[in-house]
Amino acid sequence: MTNKTLSLLSLGILALLVLTSFASATPSFSNVPSSLSTSEGYHTYNITMTNATSVSPSSITITEGTSFIVSVSFNNLTNISTISYTVPTGFEFEWEKEYSFTITANDSGTSTSETKTLSFEENTNWYEKENKGNLKIKDVKLDTKEGFGDEDEYWYPLDEVEITFTIDNDGNYDIENIELQICMFDESEGECVFDEEDMELDNNEFDLDENDDQDVTVTFQVDADKLNAGNTDYTLYIKAFGELVGDDAEDDNVDGDETGISYSKDDLEIVSEDFVIVDNIQFSSTILSCGDTVELTADVWNIDNSDLDDDEVYVLAYNKELGINKVFEFNDGIDSLESESITLPITLEDVDTGNYVIKFTVYNDNDLDDDNIFETSRADDEEAVYYAELKVEESCSTSSTPTASVSAKLDSEAKAGQQLIVKATIVNTGSTAKTFTLSASSYADWASSATLDKNSITLNAGASQEVSITLEVLKDAEGENGFDIEVVEGNKFLSQPVAVTIEKASFLPSFTGLVSGFSDNAYLYGIGALNILLVAAIIFVAVKVARRKKQE
Repeated sequence: MTNKTLSLLSLGILALLVLTSFASATPSFSNVPSSLSTSEGYHTYNITMTNATSVSPSSITITEGTSFIVSVSFNNLTNISTISYTVPTGFEFEWEKEYSFTITANDSGTSTSETKTLSFEENTNWYEKENKGNLKIKDVKLDTKEGFGDEDEYWYPLDEVEITFTIDNDGNYDIENIELQICMFDESEGECVFDEEDMELDNNEFDLDENDDQDVTVTFQVDADKLNAGNTDYTLYIKAFGELVGDDAEDDNVDGDETGISYSKDDLEIVSEDFVIVDNIQFSSTILSCGDTVELTADVWNIDNSDLDDDEVYVLAYNKELGINKVFEFNDGIDSLESESITLPITLEDVDTGNYVIKFTVYNDNDLDDDNIFETSRADDEEAVYYAELKVEESCSTSSTPTASVSAKLDSEAKAGQQLIVKATIVNTGSTAKTFTLSASSYADWASSATLDKNSITLNAGASQEVSITLEVLKDAEGENGFDIEVVEGNKFLSQPVAVTIEKASFLPSFTGLVSGFSDNAYLYGIGALNILLVAAIIFVAVKVARRKKQE
């Protein structure tokens, strides 16, 4: 009896130990979904748990505008937890926000438990509702209008970008109130760094009849202020959505239902490198006249992941005509993806009307040598050189002389009684295009007239043109003479003297002179002269023979 009692006691203790070992085992999860759906409607998932007696919490509320409740229930017999929820109509998951919740499997007999975080799936299509209207986004093209980027492969901070695409209603219903949403998504941060609110859309709300389409153009600047240092991987998202309307929609009981479509382009790179960009160059005034002072401002951006020290960036502003030659130094350097502003006052003194280009060059050394200019590594080694144009509408010049230079050279023989040709070269020495009126004067003492092949010329800054002047030299002219080439630009006047030496006319030309003077017919004149000599010789012989016969 005692032995039997001991045996039963031993078995009881063993059973208790076995039960205790089971009760104290740590709960674990299996069949956990990688993500939960964000699409509108009802969703359910069954998660298997081991060594669990309960799960907590029993429900979780997700709130963003319109809330919905995720219910968690537990079946103790099968160790299955059921996750169920309904995404209500109108609930929109924010693009940059993460939605998740944590559940815990418990062992009620001990203090052991296991937790698991469940997240809603990343909304990679951005629009997940049903596209009953069969909207389409087609022919998406990306173009860098200004800056250093390369179309749809990579952009630089501050590039001006244009996106064109077509929204096509390829369905059987009319669609009203079509809206567009656009997102430049930073993959590293998991957020939209700029959207349609930061862009200019030529069409952002419109209607489309069945089988109709609408072209859309979007322009924006890659805003360096909103970029995150070190992040280069971005995705472009475009979403179009509207309401189904019309008789067919009413017949199909979808009138007023939302329809939409989204488009994405990944692997877009926003370059970050050792480079400096001068941007947002502005003048305090655009209408300028003599004596005015205008203030130029600009932003100097460091687009690299690393900071620039005070001895690593210098900006030279230069324009010869305006007397600008200013070097900007940055005593505190420029931080990564940050900018420093520069200010340049310009006083207009002794300048003409016209457009003046101010050049900005960014150097990485104070030697200001061409080898020290910042260059891009991706955009064909383009240099950090930028330009701004200043327009002066009222002349500030105190000079009464045209911005021109005149040079002349003799282009023919200079003989009395013949034509004399002078070639004159006119150069525009100004900074803008000019029109000059030309004439000749002060020649009446030695020439009867002066004719120019061009009486008016228009020259761009630094350009030149040749003008031919033909003078009819008087027969009695000789020695040192001269005339003036006159240049008029508006109310400004320039007279350039030209000296010529006239060869005196010969009234008793020698035979050699005749031949020389009429060189084109020298051969014929020589034959004629020879014939005259022969005739004279024959006459001489004939006369001599006649006299001899008479004497006989």
